[in-house]
Amino acid sequence: MAGSMGSKDDFRLLLQKEVEDELIAAEIAAGMGDEHLKEEQLRKERQMAKYTKERPRESFKSDHQYVLYFFKRMLYEWEDELEKRDNEEKSSAFGKKDSATQKQCRQFIKPLFKLLKNKTIGQDVFKHLLSIVVSCEKRNYKAANEAYMMLAIGNAAWPMGVTMVGIHERAGRSKIFSQNVAHVLNDDTQRKYIQSVKRLVSFSKQKYPPLNVENLV
Repeated sequence: MAGSMGSKDDFRLLLQKEVEDELIAAEIAAGMGDEHLKEEQLRKERQMAKYTKERPRESFKSDHQYVLYFFKRMLYEWEDELEKRDNEEKSSAFGKKDSATQKQCRQFIKPLFKLLKNKTIGQDVFKHLLSIVVSCEKRNYKAANEAYMMLAIGNAAWPMGVTMVGIHERAGRSKIFSQNVAHVLNDDTQRKYIQSVKRLVSFSKQKYPPLNVENLV
């Protein structure tokens, strides 16, 4: 319950910050010349273009770069879709909520991006992230979800679900629980970036649906 209340408070603060940012942006824009605004728009478009192209795993120097690129690409493609909405949809209650969710995801996943960039992420976590990305690129969201569940269990973001992961052998289930019970007190930063991974997988499934219904969660 406490975790749920914390998430709601985070979301409420984010919505408030979004409104404040819009007001500040409007004031800044009013004081800027057209040339400066064009330059800012071009900079944003270049950044978008950099991360909205599919790249094969073999084109990266390391799997850390490959995983980092995929999640950044999903984040930018999500932002791009939101930008393409008309003004009426953007300003609606649902439109603002969607924008705030994307911004929250972008904020919460930053620590993970830093770990991937510096290659300082634990191998036990990274192997599941790599499996998630490989599965998403194959549009096998059933496998991606299974890898995600193992990631969530290992970091105990939602400890009450540890015994309901589709593992049928009681002994195996108990072993997983006992190995990971120490993770229940993991810091909030981990919980938040794992939650963001889930949101990006959901976006990937929406934009790149599976070609085979068997691969749909």
